[in-house]
Amino acid sequence: MAMDLVDNLNYQGRKPDFVRQEYSTVADMAAVKSSKMPEMYIAYCTETHKVYLYNKQNTEDLTYGKWREFGSGDGADIQVDTMPEAEFSELGNVYQYIGTTTLEYTQGCFYICRVAEGTYFWENLPTGTVSKITIAEIDELFEGL
Repeated sequence: MAMDLVDNLNYQGRKPDFVRQEYSTVADMAAVKSSKMPEMYIAYCTETHKVYLYNKQNTEDLTYGKWREFGSGDGADIQVDTMPEAEFSELGNVYQYIGTTTLEYTQGCFYICRVAEGTYFWENLPTGTVSKITIAEIDELFEGL
């Protein structure tokens, strides 16, 4: 049963407002019992320093359970001129590299953070193949216009 309050709470301590608002690890989040959670809930993880949304409608993920990273959704942070370090907190994240082409990264390409045998790395995500077209083929395409 809910408790009625007629004014705000004024907690000013260093702890989170509610115990289930803060998780030490992603594994702790994933282990949460669905029966103890509301339909949706926002919390943060001190291991990744990210905010997550719990949604009972989500399919169970091996790493995150029913939690998903909660982002701004504006896409502004997907383009980077310096790739971040490949690590657990970046796992599954995708960036478009816009810095100068190097031996490791190509300007304009997309990279996803993966892990294999405990080693995190950035893998190029192919976005399609480029095919050349000749001037004659272009002329032929526009001949009937």
